[in-house]
Amino acid sequence: MLCLFATLSVSMATTTDLSAQQSNNNKYIFEAQLAAESGLAYMVNILTGIPQLDTSTEEACFTSLYDELCDRMNDNVNFQGSSVTIGDDTISIPAIVLRNASFKSTLAMPEDGIIRLLVFGKALTDSGYGSIIRSVSMDFEISTGTAIEYGIYIKGPLVSNNKLIINYTNDPQEASICSGASGVAVTLKNDSYLAGDLLTSDPTATVDFQGSVEVEGDIRLGEGTASLPDLDPSIYAPFATNVLDSSSNFELSSYENIRIKAGTNPNFDADVTIKGVMYIEAPNNVTFLNKAYITGVIATEDPGDGAGYGSHTIKFDNDVEYYSTDVLGDDFAGLKALSGASIIAPNYKVIFNNKLTYDADTIACDDLTLLGPLQGTIHGNILVYGDQTTEFNNEVEITFDWSKMNGPGAGFVGGSGDTALTVVPSTYSEK
Repeated sequence: MLCLFATLSVSMATTTDLSAQQSNNNKYIFEAQLAAESGLAYMVNILTGIPQLDTSTEEACFTSLYDELCDRMNDNVNFQGSSVTIGDDTISIPAIVLRNASFKSTLAMPEDGIIRLLVFGKALTDSGYGSIIRSVSMDFEISTGTAIEYGIYIKGPLVSNNKLIINYTNDPQEASICSGASGVAVTLKNDSYLAGDLLTSDPTATVDFQGSVEVEGDIRLGEGTASLPDLDPSIYAPFATNVLDSSSNFELSSYENIRIKAGTNPNFDADVTIKGVMYIEAPNNVTFLNKAYITGVIATEDPGDGAGYGSHTIKFDNDVEYYSTDVLGDDFAGLKALSGASIIAPNYKVIFNNKLTYDADTIACDDLTLLGPLQGTIHGNILVYGDQTTEFNNEVEITFDWSKMNGPGAGFVGGSGDTALTVVPSTYSEK
């Protein structure tokens, strides 16, 4: 009997030791996995912040990625004096030590257009002589994006305080919205409907839906990449042959091809029809106090970055009907050949305080506010260059129609796309 109790005692002790060991092993596995996941989140944030790579060859692309990582990471005190290194086919990121674990990363280019991230999480055992390693991996697509690939591209946040309906004519891409903002990038409310995709450039950005909101396409956080074309309104200046200044009469009912001299700050007091080009020199605050009927292009001289909206604003206080140059007569043939823009106003704020009926081309400005309702067709894009909040405060119903678009259009230079790394979530794996 004594022998039996002794045997049971040994068996119970052994079982207890095994259970304790299994519990410790599970703890180490969890810590290693947590370290790997932390490293993945850290590297995703780094990689998706890289704006441009040299894609002329695979080698050039990989080398430019290494250079970008060195610029961003080699001053990291957590590397404890180590640096990013590159081999024949691998970029190695030094280990970062956490409380009881660490992670390190490698990058490879298994095929053209793909960067593969592999993160190793390592947890030390309590004895300090052993370790548990877990790994996670994810692919990034080397993608090129341009702002004209979206119906609406806004560098800052977009807030729609009422119903927003965005439709397309030819392809769902026409009805896509992309915001370059961090934090809450897009806010939609009150039975809003988007027929295309909703994208953000920042993978940590969020969208806020209040009330019934339907997005027909996909919501793609962190997948929006865009290069805004430079604006060159000067191409329209030669058409503005009728000069207006502070001595001019701004109570007439119609104007054609006008150039507003710097510092005039005119108020158009009466209902007014404008045909052709209205070229606004900087600085100028231009205000339409009554109804405006515009067929053509509003272009502004670029006052330069940081000029401020205090003296660089275009404001419509009453109803506006806006039409493209397509409906102008043959005497405007030269202007009609420069299709693509209807409002091109770098570093200007554009405000519509009342109803806007629109059947025209691209709107491009630094700041855009729609306080009144908007209804119409845009044969191009809405491009907002400033990082302020763009507000739509009333019902907006836009149909995009790109059937006549051929590139960015006259007055838009470059913007063919910045190369960036976009996460491919379906490639996530762990070991």
